[in-house]
Amino acid sequence: SADIVAGDGRTVTVQLAEWGQPRTVSDDGKTTYREAFESMEPAAKVRVKSSHGGELIGHAVADSYSAEPQPTIDLHLAETVAGNDTLALIQSGAIDAVSVEFQPSPADYTDNGVLHRVAAKINSIAMAFHPAHSAPILNIRELPETKKVNLPMTEEIITPDAVSAADLAAFGDDLKRD
Repeated sequence: SADIVAGDGRTVTVQLAEWGQPRTVSDDGKTTYREAFESMEPAAKVRVKSSHGGELIGHAVADSYSAEPQPTIDLHLAETVAGNDTLALIQSGAIDAVSVEFQPSPADYTDNGVLHRVAAKINSIAMAFHPAHSAPILNIRELPETKKVNLPMTEEIITPDAVSAADLAAFGDDLKRD
């Protein structure tokens, strides 16, 4: 399960792949091939989607991208129904990984039957149940705890005077006169 750390409650840190690890992938659901990431960079704006082809649920925080030791980035989930649903699924463990949607680079090359991705430009990140690459959700930044103020208890409890039927009738007469 994902670790929960201090933060805003809507930021999710994810690993995007595992450098150099060949994985079997499929772009169309039929044709499979081996692929490994050697390097990647986020685009200026990276969308976060509920799934491949799914709805927009947030954005990646581009300046949070780190290439070492494995490629990681922070995702900010929007305060929308879809964002809230996704966050709940992540917190419950139903969604525990992501999948990158990227633009291939002319520097990509094939070696021993493995397509090596070099300088892949990340355009979107999709929530995934079974990602092709090792791309786990690492943590969720939770709302910081609010400080509880402990007020001193008074020793004497003051109770209000009981209201009688006569008091209510007099109050009703006053209201009628007003």
